[in-house]
Amino acid sequence: MVEKILTKVDERGRILMPKGIREKLMLKPGDILSIEVVGESIVIRPLRNIKKARARELREAFLDAGRATFGD
Repeated sequence: MVEKILTKVDERGRILMPKGIREKLMLKPGDILSIEVVGESIVIRPLRNIKKARARELREAFLDAGRATFGD
């Protein structure tokens, strides 16, 4: 079953994922998500069981992108 929820992009480009979806997918603060653009759709998937080194690398890339976008 496909679950559809409407949400808005805020002025900083963030979206709010509803609590019910976070609970269903067992997402916690700090979990790593993969974001993929497929045609005109966005697919967001949780990454499970990734190595800690890879998680650190992704977190650093995310922080670097944030600094480049929003400054320090």
